[in-house]
Amino acid sequence: GMFPVRWSADLGYGYGYPLFNFYAPFVYYLGAIITLFGFDALIATKIKALDITNEIEIVLLRDEDVFMSLNERVEKINSLNPDLLISLHINHSQNRKDNGVSAYVSQQNDFYEISKQKAENLVDQLTKKYLSKREIKDASLYVLNNSNCPGLVLELGYMTNDADRMYISGEKGQNEIAEKIMECLKK
Repeated sequence: GMFPVRWSADLGYGYGYPLFNFYAPFVYYLGAIITLFGFDALIATKIKALDITNEIEIVLLRDEDVFMSLNERVEKINSLNPDLLISLHINHSQNRKDNGVSAYVSQQNDFYEISKQKAENLVDQLTKKYLSKREIKDASLYVLNNSNCPGLVLELGYMTNDADRMYISGEKGQNEIAEKIMECLKK
């Protein structure tokens, strides 16, 4: 038989490469919708807005929908010399039962132990009520490997899971996530 090729722009978490697949299209169409809605960017903006006292300087790497290469991201991060890098993402899976918050840190980063501790604190804080706790994983990701600061990728839940999607896409859930992340940053 013949498999239709489905194309969706930039489902590779901002890597800028189109994906071609021969799988059921639902997850990829949903991923394209997530990219359009930008819930992770919306939550990042809410975190920044919560710091009304400027107690913590929060810099959004991309505050508009403009492509940046991985190298450009690392250069900008390193020029800012931050105390912590948090890359927010929303996950998806072909298994609609997959749910919860997870994080990735890199053993290749000189700040591995600090990164892992920050990731554990964030995942613990975010999973006290509505979202389930997943693991903190080691991953060799270019931005984490090459940033001169502690860094982590924080997966805020699964858009393919009904409960996670309802929480992440709702204003109440987004506000709670932003508040919990801000609480962790202030500790």
